Amino acid sequence: KPTNGMVLLGPGQRADIILDCTAQPGSSHRIVDAAYQDEARPFVDIVYDEGAAIRAEPPGEVPSLAANPLAEPDLDNAQHHEITITGGAMGGLKGAIYKGKYRPMDELIKDMRIWALNGVTASAEDMPPILNFTLGKSHIVTLKNDTMFPHPMHLHGHSFRILSQNDKPVPHTPWADTVLLSGRGSAKIALVADNPGDWLFHCHTLAHVQGGMLSIIRVA
Repeated sequence: KPTNGMVLLGPGQRADIILDCTAQPGSSHRIVDAAYQDEARPFVDIVYDEGAAIRAEPPGEVPSLAANPLAEPDLDNAQHHEITITGGAMGGLKGAIYKGKYRPMDELIKDMRIWALNGVTASAEDMPPILNFTLGKSHIVTLKNDTMFPHPMHLHGHSFRILSQNDKPVPHTPWADTVLLSGRGSAKIALVADNPGDWLFHCHTLAHVQGGMLSIIRVA
């Protein structure tokens, strides 16, 4: 059952949803995108045929899915890491490392770089890894959003379990490759680094990527 009756998805997130349609024949019901209450808009209308219902009641419990083949992270023996997001309007970012050198905010703005991960804003010329993961080991990453804006943070090459958000455990610790951080929010994710290489880690809001919220996590 969705929390607060809402399925909240950021750019790049996906969800499998089962909807039991049990209203009266001939009725219609509107599903509303109300993620931003001041900008709520219709998403889809569900319209019931005038005829009799196909079933008298929903078919029952959902059958169990096959076991997920992803490697389960060992939380007791995991390596711990932290990534802090800064920048944006009212973000308090005074400067960041850009092209290998610390630059004050007025210089960053000239290059439209207003976001940073662990104090580094992305550049094509010089983008060292923000984190280094040991290949084959379990890793727990605490993500902290020190900005006023939500950020759907996406990791390439791996899936992870979402352990908690805003210091509250997430039911069923779902598998994902993108986690939506609320403004001033946080999340804790866990994975097994079983895919070697340099993998992009970035916000899935493209304007934020353009503004520097992009880095690399190295698995070796």
